[in-house]
Amino acid sequence: DWPEDLCTVIHNYVNVELFDAEKRKDAEFTLAIVGIVPQRKRLDRAVDLVRSLRMRDKRWKLVIKGKLPHKYAFMHAPGRKQELSYYDEQYERFEADHHLKDSVIFESYTPSLANWYRGIGYILSPSDFESFHYSVAEGVASGCVPIIWPWAGAEEFYPVEWIGQTHFELVEMVLDSHRKELERIEENKKMISERYSLEYIFSKLTDEIGV
Repeated sequence: DWPEDLCTVIHNYVNVELFDAEKRKDAEFTLAIVGIVPQRKRLDRAVDLVRSLRMRDKRWKLVIKGKLPHKYAFMHAPGRKQELSYYDEQYERFEADHHLKDSVIFESYTPSLANWYRGIGYILSPSDFESFHYSVAEGVASGCVPIIWPWAGAEEFYPVEWIGQTHFELVEMVLDSHRKELERIEENKKMISERYSLEYIFSKLTDEIGV
């Protein structure tokens, strides 16, 4: 309930120059999700998406980046038992569903993602909830196509064109962007730079605190 006229919101910054690097050839059909814990990150949505795409073209694959839920001590608390079962169900899908066979790649946590993004073509944000979702901004700065599910507030940070309302709309967004990829990538990178570049955000900070 703070008065709006007394508040100033300054967003996170992105080191756009760090992430701006040429994509590798294997990025063209590669989707990625960074971090799948907790359950509200909605791994199942990402899996559903890559499954639908692979029904059309087997070259599509999903990269899961970050620590797995079973590696976190807190995920083994009694109250998390059902949540761990959710992840087990997703892993079982990778083997049981022939559309998903050999389509999912697990990659462990690394402190830097700039070079990793060179092999990623599409960055996913399938969460039920996010505050800003750094992965989207960094991914787009690297040249990824953003695919965002409609979590509350997403449209405050990112263009509505990056957000799909239904599974089928999201599938079409991927396929459509695949056809027009190069033109859109440059426009998207420019938008991230204009809104969230390190220089822009830090200039706002210094202006606000009077440095």
